[in-house]
Amino acid sequence: MANSHHVAAIKQGVIAWNQWRKIHPDIEPDLSGADLIRIQLHGADLSQVNFARADLTEADLNSADCRNANFSAICLVNANLSCANLSDANLSRADLTEADLNGASLRTADLTRATLVKADLRGANLAGAKLCYADLCQANLLGTLLLGANLLNADLTRTNYRRANLREANLEQAVLTDQP
Repeated sequence: MANSHHVAAIKQGVIAWNQWRKIHPDIEPDLSGADLIRIQLHGADLSQVNFARADLTEADLNSADCRNANFSAICLVNANLSCANLSDANLSRADLTEADLNGASLRTADLTRATLVKADLRGANLAGAKLCYADLCQANLLGTLLLGANLLNADLTRTNYRRANLREANLEQAVLTDQP
């Protein structure tokens, strides 16, 4: 359950939130299960925040620092995460349907069983990411870096992975049919 003080702080806006984070560097904010639909967090410091099971549908996290954040089982449908730093983040079982992750860094992120249907991952960095059992149907992976990524049993049906770097990626039992 989310900490009500942390929810109130983030709802004050990015400037107030980032100042609060600077004042309280040792606190790992708990926003688990919070209703943050359409929240504007462009450029926010969201590193190490617990967002587990929160609803961030249509949220704007463009250019946000989300390193080591817990986004497990979160709803990020239609969210804007372009150019966000999600390195080492836990996005297992996250719903990122139609999310914009264009240019995002997801290096060594855990996206096990994540839903990325129709997500825009053009130019994203997924080097070393764990995408086991992820649903990437109709996703756009044009020019995406998947160097050493684990795509075990991932579904890439009708996914555009042209010019993607899949060197050393594990594609064992992945579905790679009907590329557009």
